[in-house]
Amino acid sequence: MIEPDPAAAGEWPRPLPVVLAPARDEALSSWLARHAAFYGLGITSMRRHCVPDAVSLPGLDRKLTPDQEARLAHLFRRDRVAIRDMMHMHSGWAVDRLVARAVDHHCEQCARLLVAEGHAEAVPRSWFHTWRISCERCGSPVVSASKAPWTVLPDLFPHLWSAALKGERLLSGAVDRASPAAFDLPTTMLRVLMISSASDAIPEHGGRTLDAVVPGFNATLDRHGIVIPFTSLIDVPLPVRTALLAGLVFALEEANVAIPAIWNATAGMHRTHLGFVLTDLAVGLRPRNHNISDVGRVLAARFAAYGRTAVSHSMPGT
Repeated sequence: MIEPDPAAAGEWPRPLPVVLAPARDEALSSWLARHAAFYGLGITSMRRHCVPDAVSLPGLDRKLTPDQEARLAHLFRRDRVAIRDMMHMHSGWAVDRLVARAVDHHCEQCARLLVAEGHAEAVPRSWFHTWRISCERCGSPVVSASKAPWTVLPDLFPHLWSAALKGERLLSGAVDRASPAAFDLPTTMLRVLMISSASDAIPEHGGRTLDAVVPGFNATLDRHGIVIPFTSLIDVPLPVRTALLAGLVFALEEANVAIPAIWNATAGMHRTHLGFVLTDLAVGLRPRNHNISDVGRVLAARFAAYGRTAVSHSMPGT
């Protein structure tokens, strides 16, 4: 049975008379918001007109139903592929793990460039990517969009910047591979680095196993009162994000050294949690005190097969 065409049946509004060209890498929600401003509409009115069954415009960056996609393509006289290209769909399995629901950062240089190009309010998709410390377009250091008090701090691990850029490229490359297997290894290792450690150095906020490969990380959190929620990877603030990215590179490249160090930094339920995560990473080899070095060697070999050409450096110092 052939489904009726809602546009041909007159069930959808007519296409908009003027359609704005999207900026380079612009997010769908940003493009729709710019149309709202152009037509003198509020964001809610624009959403109800374009996608009445959507909860919010930012939610459209992450998921569209086939009907919503077709309706937007009709209203804005765009190919459906062009609509999808403005979403985070290319990030696939990264969306819930590392793509924020609101803008994570911005680039001051590219913001000025967008103004010069006539796209003053445009927001690129990459500004939602919480693994970035540098601008995807120009390479400049990005500026946090968070209002948390510690976001005004400078980079607290500037000596790790070069290594962190390698970690940033590693994650971007994993996203571009558009494969769950490709993205699983680096993102799961990030989870390993964010597991609570057994350290009592910062009892108010709790330590992280990242300190085992980037010494001084926990003390830095404590000294500056930085709080990182335990349930999410998308809330690591820019002042300490450099340490996480650099630690990721070392933990993957030198897993035979890093994994035993991380294991020894945990205890109790946190070690149990780490054991389950490492079992998945090591393809069934269940970690124990007597074989943790074997687990590290397995992971080192797995990353070598994954492709260690993306990053190459020695263990980060303090």
